[in-house]
Amino acid sequence: MWESKEYSSEKANDMKEMIVEQYGNIEIAHEEFLQHQYFMNPAGNAFIKLAYDTAKGVLAGQYITIPIDIRVQGGDYRVLLSLNTLTRESYRGQQIFTSLADSMFQECKNTDIQFCYGFPNPNSFGGFINRLEFQDLGIIPLYIRIFSPFRLVLKKLGLGLTTGIQRSFGSNICVDNCPDCYRIVTIDKGNIDYINEFWRLVRDKYPIMVIRDKQYMLWRYIEIPIREYTIKMIFENEKPVGYLIYRITDVNGIKCGMIVDFLVLEGKVKAGKSLVEYAAKKFKKEKVELSGCLMQKHFEEAEILRKAGYFICPKSLEPQPFPVILRILNDKMKKEDVGIFQNWFLTMGDYDAV
Repeated sequence: MWESKEYSSEKANDMKEMIVEQYGNIEIAHEEFLQHQYFMNPAGNAFIKLAYDTAKGVLAGQYITIPIDIRVQGGDYRVLLSLNTLTRESYRGQQIFTSLADSMFQECKNTDIQFCYGFPNPNSFGGFINRLEFQDLGIIPLYIRIFSPFRLVLKKLGLGLTTGIQRSFGSNICVDNCPDCYRIVTIDKGNIDYINEFWRLVRDKYPIMVIRDKQYMLWRYIEIPIREYTIKMIFENEKPVGYLIYRITDVNGIKCGMIVDFLVLEGKVKAGKSLVEYAAKKFKKEKVELSGCLMQKHFEEAEILRKAGYFICPKSLEPQPFPVILRILNDKMKKEDVGIFQNWFLTMGDYDAV
């Protein structure tokens, strides 16, 4: 039997041991990373529910959400992002995850938290939809671009993909000081205020977006331990008109350049293309073999990616699908405002796992 317990700092090691047992020594098994993710978030501390087998003194499972500030139809709200759900293998089938989650959501009623969303893996998707009143919003397409040389990519993906999709990098690659009124700079702590300037200009481009202000960017990308991200912002006549964030990492033996976030002011297609090709030049220099980006296909940024040689990854080759789920927790939040998937601007940065 198990019972629910609240989080306290002395339980952090139990959580780490359970993660290592299930997944090995991955990022979320590092205490420094989890402390940052759960307790340095500018939107507030994580909500953590734990299940313990008290007879054996063993952590049986966990359910965790973190608060996120989000902009919906012109208003700013506090919501929850579900992540790092885990039940020990020997305790599965005992409704630990769904019981912990339901208890958390009951406590969120009559608070300022409007809804919970997440990107569940195949193991937990059914529990969210069938037993926790979540709505299946849809699946985010994974865009990929294959770079030369093809050696490792061919070994992993097979020859069939290469027909008709090989792309050159092109001759018009944007560099840090572009001649045609564009300027690309790296965003860091010293010039992070540019992020707020850009966010004020772009915040209503799409109906639903996580608030991408400087506090969020510092926490999510600049100050985060273990991971290393690069933020590039493009200026036109000294006005910020877009940014692209990338991370180079190894995925199943393939060196990947992940575009984790990409956003431009409406109509700034040329600037967006310059950012994507800037990243491509960096990927080529670092011998990246495959680039990926999550993006709904009807957004302007997705069209820029397609014109730069990105295409939607075939379902049979995806590492896993990327579904988005939603549960409304506050009756004041209308389903018609948040329940339409086409309104959600989401990227890998929102997904959080990359």
